Amino acid sequence: MGDVAGLSMGQGFFRLLNWNLPLSASFIFVATSSDAERLHPCHLFKTGTEFVTQTLYMPLEDVRHTLTIPEVYFEDAFDRVDGSEHRAQLFRVMIDDFTPVTRRDTAKLIKSPQPNYFDFVLQDVIALPHSLRVAAESMATGDGRDMSAYKEERTDFGLLALLPRSGQERFREVFVAREESGELIAVFNCSNNPTFVNQGCNQSFRSNGVDVQMTYRRIHLDNWRELQDSVSDFLFCALTQ
Repeated sequence: MGDVAGLSMGQGFFRLLNWNLPLSASFIFVATSSDAERLHPCHLFKTGTEFVTQTLYMPLEDVRHTLTIPEVYFEDAFDRVDGSEHRAQLFRVMIDDFTPVTRRDTAKLIKSPQPNYFDFVLQDVIALPHSLRVAAESMATGDGRDMSAYKEERTDFGLLALLPRSGQERFREVFVAREESGELIAVFNCSNNPTFVNQGCNQSFRSNGVDVQMTYRRIHLDNWRELQDSVSDFLFCALTQ
């Protein structure tokens, strides 16, 4: 795991949807058997393992958060340095548990027909309403970031689909999650090209004062709320350890 400098909703993060990650970061991989008991995301915080304490710096807000994370989540020696400062940290974990494994298991996970893992980045990016405008523009309907040109309609998994009022074909699909009050709590940008073997989604949200962006195969979109809650739990433990 390492720094992912300069990643934003409108730039590098969309590249993660194709699982092509040309980033100066190392990844953390975890594995589980299909019948494994579901574990709490913080279970490794309670095993008496060694920890690494580092700072996450959010330059847009000029805020620093102290994170204390089990050392087993870091494969690279430079990430195991207490007191280091990072502008982003990228993790890859299995959906069923957060148990890390070595990098050499990567190829096996990626080749799986239904890989049961996801990536998440802790960092500082633009606010969700602006992320939604950027996502809307990525649908390439010709309506750009003018949100009055779009409408929201209820769809599966408790989400709202963002649709162009013009009826133009969408080259991507965008969804949002809202509280009953209407507050925006997550933005989703998913591939919808039928020629892609592995359709992907990214999901942006904010938790514990930190911006989070997740990437996973679209087959896991129905599990979005549990994924978001799991990362939130993990982050809370890292902030309060």
